[in-house]
Amino acid sequence: MISDDWLYGFICGEGCFTFGGGNRISPIFTITLKDVDLDLLTLIREKIKVGRITKHIEHKSCSLQVSSNDCYKLIEIFNEKLIGKKEKDFNKWKEGIKYWESINRKGSEEAKEKMEKFKPTSNYIIN
Repeated sequence: MISDDWLYGFICGEGCFTFGGGNRISPIFTITLKDVDLDLLTLIREKIKVGRITKHIEHKSCSLQVSSNDCYKLIEIFNEKLIGKKEKDFNKWKEGIKYWESINRKGSEEAKEKMEKFKPTSNYIIN
């Protein structure tokens, strides 16, 4: 079983809070690991009770992704639990979700441009 503290630390190291989805921008949380760690992603998914796991055969990796309305569950889980840069990225992401709600999830280019300011500062961004 995964403890809460272990999960928070792991998310600080491996989690990515961002926005993506092409023309229909939405919040996304992702963890991508080597395919040998599929069991670990499965345990994390069981712990947070949201998301889907995808295998990427060509990259020998797998990912857990939580998107759209399921991200509210992550806000409940991680609020005031993360530290350092990941805490800043998470808080920026929460702010972006409020904005995302206010534009009624419209996929316009204007909305897409405005959402850019809510992307995290880390190098791993989902487009």
